[in-house]
Amino acid sequence: MTEEIEKQTGMKCGNSHIKMTYDKKPLSTKIRRTPKTNYILDADYFKNKNILVIDDIITKGKTLINFNKQIKGAGGRTSMCIIYAKTKYKKIE
Repeated sequence: MTEEIEKQTGMKCGNSHIKMTYDKKPLSTKIRRTPKTNYILDADYFKNKNILVIDDIITKGKTLINFNKQIKGAGGRTSMCIIYAKTKYKKIE
């Protein structure tokens, strides 16, 4: 999908400048990871850039909030975020 977005908009994908620091598949449903340790940004690449963030799913938004803070800390600016889906929880009464 990123290739098509690049082709249609002329934007460049920054995925190669983001290093994931763990495998996203949890070993157990009881393991909780903090969003602060999901990735490391190449700060030089994101400096003075307007960023479009595209993610597949949002649950509580903590990862997105922390990612945006890191972009800002690197001197970039998140212009827009697009999320494909939201986790929905069944209400238990």
